[in-house]
Amino acid sequence: MKKKFLAVIVLMLLTPLVTSAETATSAFHLYLGAGLSVPSGQFGDLTSVGYHGSGAMGFGVLPGLELLPKIEFHATRIDEIPYSYTSRSGGNYRLLLFGGDGRYLLPIAGTSAKPYVMVGIGFANASISDLVVDGQTTSYDGWTELYYDLGAGIEFKGLGIIPFFFQFRYVSISTNQSNTTMFPLTFGIKF
Repeated sequence: MKKKFLAVIVLMLLTPLVTSAETATSAFHLYLGAGLSVPSGQFGDLTSVGYHGSGAMGFGVLPGLELLPKIEFHATRIDEIPYSYTSRSGGNYRLLLFGGDGRYLLPIAGTSAKPYVMVGIGFANASISDLVVDGQTTSYDGWTELYYDLGAGIEFKGLGIIPFFFQFRYVSISTNQSNTTMFPLTFGIKF
């Protein structure tokens, strides 16, 4: 009898959560974006502003909250290397990020613009190619490190049925001597 009574109480308490989760999880979105990758810190001293592209799937879990598994590609040009050399030319620094973000729409009524904040974590695979130092071509196949990101953005109703967004993030990748940091500025569309 006690088990049945506890089961009924648990069901009564969980029903509102399940109902709101069903409403929230019925939303599925696809996000595609591109923009500038602005390196900062020591990474900014060694590379120039680059570009990136990204794709994510958004799954609503609670009202206003989405979980977004994502993949991103960043490319920058190497301007300098942190050791002495006689001659240097070329050099590309590429990052492939696999991770996930939590995205929360801020509840602001009466506007077509929807501001949001986001936080995420994942793995970044870095590689260097086409770097010529003192006549020797150097390439590093890649190494993988943990990253986190923080950001904010605004989603707008599009001209028609496709909404678009603009977001600004801080990305920090755990690397050996100092973290590799950058600020991706992304413009994209939401399906």
